Amino acid sequence: MCPCCRRILKIPAEGDCPSPLVVPLPVSPADESEAGGSAFPSGKKVRRRKKNHQGEDHEWDRSQKSLANIPRREKRQMFWMLVGGSCLFALIVAVVLVAMLRVTPPPPLVVAVPPAAEVAEVAEVAESPISDAAFRAEAQPMAEKFLNATRIDDLLPLVRNPVVAESRIRKFYSEGTIESAGMSAFDTRTDVVHEGVFLTIRIRTRDFEEKPLTFITTPEGLRIDWESWVGWSDMPWEEFLAEKPTVATRFRVNLGPVDYYNFAFSDDRKWRSYRLESPDGEHAIYGYAERDTPLDGRLRLPPDIKQARYVLSLRFPENATANNQVIIHGMSAEGWALETEDAP
Repeated sequence: MCPCCRRILKIPAEGDCPSPLVVPLPVSPADESEAGGSAFPSGKKVRRRKKNHQGEDHEWDRSQKSLANIPRREKRQMFWMLVGGSCLFALIVAVVLVAMLRVTPPPPLVVAVPPAAEVAEVAEVAESPISDAAFRAEAQPMAEKFLNATRIDDLLPLVRNPVVAESRIRKFYSEGTIESAGMSAFDTRTDVVHEGVFLTIRIRTRDFEEKPLTFITTPEGLRIDWESWVGWSDMPWEEFLAEKPTVATRFRVNLGPVDYYNFAFSDDRKWRSYRLESPDGEHAIYGYAERDTPLDGRLRLPPDIKQARYVLSLRFPENATANNQVIIHGMSAEGWALETEDAP
């Protein structure tokens, strides 16, 4: 008995014919026909599989043959599937790019409107209906009469709102006579400035001083704005500086930015300072407007402009010690022309 497989083994004796250790496999007729001379002990020939130099089968040959046997219709279907997939991929990429590059429109601009109390003095201005040519034809002879007048009665038919203007003119020319400026040139800039109902040209006096002369269209026709010509204010500058009133009073001024902070206006974080000059250039004081208010925004000048004309309401602070520092209480107009020139 075999100690490993536990089988009974028979040791052949002399004269026994032992069975073969290897049993040959059966050979098919096809293998026998391709046998090429080699034969098993049975006498049949078997052809062995041909190998390449490395001893590997020609599997790639069979794969190429299998591809060649694919029908042409299936090849065409595979081609169109590839084309469709490529188009779908390109479409997806295009949609993603458009979504990434799409520009979101900016939000609508919101303009802050100042409180009505701070802009109540500024009225809506209508447009002048007269053309430049018609204006020049009518304005030039009026300007000559106005600048050559030597009596108050000669001025009144030429100025706007003579009922209000007369008392101001007589107060301004307290002696009753006018030293006429005369006119040596009309419309020296060859253009007409339209500002609502106002039309302004520049003239040159006999003393070669160039000044703007403003006209306004009225139901009676063109009239000259005398107040803007002389720089009229509701109180004389000498009286204003001497009395230091705390009630706002209207003045025509030349305004320019300046850095001067002192006494009651030493806090430059609260105030913005300006130099205010009287129309005749005889007086100059410091005016202060509170920062970050609608009035502060309206008074700010562009960097290239050093001085501008305004009609401002001015007042002194309580218990003022200096007579050259005032509060800018409000603005009535940019420039010196007011659409409504009522008595204060």
